Amino acid sequence: MAKGVELAYSVIDKYIAEGRRTAEGLSSQPYTARATNDNLQDVLERTLRFQAEMLPLWIETLATLVKVDPSRNGHAPAPEARPAPANGKNTNTMAVSIEVVSVRPVQVSVELQPNSEAESLISLGLNAIDSNRPALKDISLVPDGVPGRMKLRLQIPDSQPAGIYSGVIVNRNSGMVRGTLSIRIAD
Repeated sequence: MAKGVELAYSVIDKYIAEGRRTAEGLSSQPYTARATNDNLQDVLERTLRFQAEMLPLWIETLATLVKVDPSRNGHAPAPEARPAPANGKNTNTMAVSIEVVSVRPVQVSVELQPNSEAESLISLGLNAIDSNRPALKDISLVPDGVPGRMKLRLQIPDSQPAGIYSGVIVNRNSGMVRGTLSIRIAD
């Protein structure tokens, strides 16, 4: 970084020296920064002042753009641990136990809004992007028996084509979306 700043100052000095030589070539008197009525000399003085003021800003901008983001090179610091809430429950998450009946491996992803365990929830089915694949309908969300936890039950038919199926989880009474459910069925 120090070499870059040093290089920038040498560039500034070079431009100032060139400006002085140009000004001296236009006038038989040596160049000085004095008030004058000559428009050309006034323009040159302003240009040199502008360059002297702007070049450090350009250098700072370039230095900001060149900074290395440690998260991109694998040397990022460990994420900060969040303290546990005083009552022992985290109100931003909800535990979900999952029961899957399938002859093939299945990966399940569930996202529920906070406080959804207090509601009566249903899934309207899971669909693939390919509309020719049958929707998964044997899905239930029930209280798990453990306070603050839901149980998700999925039954995958043996004939169900492999792929990704997704859908929403809604409040049974209001129809408001309370989360999403996505599964990947392996071949």
